[in-house]
This record gives sequence, C-alpha cells and structure tokens, in this order.
Amino acid sequence: MRRLTFISCLLFSSAQAACVVGSATLSSLGTYTYQTDAVMSAEVPLQCDPTDQPTLTFSAAGGQFDMTAQRYVGVLKAANGDQLQYFIPDVAGTSLDPAKTSFRFQITVPRNQWGASSSTYTGALTINVTF
Repeated sequence: MRRLTFISCLLFSSAQAACVVGSATLSSLGTYTYQTDAVMSAEVPLQCDPTDQPTLTFSAAGGQFDMTAQRYVGVLKAANGDQLQYFIPDVAGTSLDPAKTSFRFQITVPRNQWGASSSTYTGALTINVTF
C-alpha cells in the first residue's frame, strides 16, 4: 500500500489586490496501486475584478512543465527516497475566467510506477496566480 499526501498547497498572487485568492480545498488522494491511477481534485476560491485576466502556474521541488503533453509534472517523495510522479493536465498558460468564483484542477498519480515501495509519499505544490 502506498499512501499519498500533499503536505500543502501554497497560494501566491502578484500585482495589486484586484483578486482575492482563498485557501485550496483538496480531496483525499487515497491509496495508490500499481494497476490504477490515483486522482485527487483541488478547488481554489478566486474572486477577481471582471476586467482582470488572471493566469495560473504551478511549481514544486523537482517539478516542471511538459510542453509536449501540455501538463505540469511533479514528484512525491517517501522518507526512504523513493519517488512517485504525478501530473496536472491541461495547464499550459491556464487563463482563468474572472466571472467564476473558483478554479478546479485534478492531480493524477499514474499507474504502472512499479519501483515505488510501500510507504507514505508527500509533496508541496505552489499555485501562482498572476493578474
């Protein structure tokens, strides 16, 4: 059994206070098995002036944007050094609709990562909102 946990989801915004960003709500990622993807959803409250064009980017230690697949790829780590890769699909320069009051995305730990030991895996993800 591999227990997956995101330690934190840090939010940052830049520019003046035209947008208000709330705390992320994360669903449980649960237990990862080699045969099935583990999927977690996240929702972040966001209220902006209708004239703003907010965008978001993701960052984490060991993470990077995959241009070919148009997704963010990150790593969860266990205390023993083992790693599990995760991805956030469809995030290429994600523009947010200022009329909406939140944005949602999914985090997927893909199946078939056979080298991972049974352990607890954690990682921090930073979401940057620019407006």
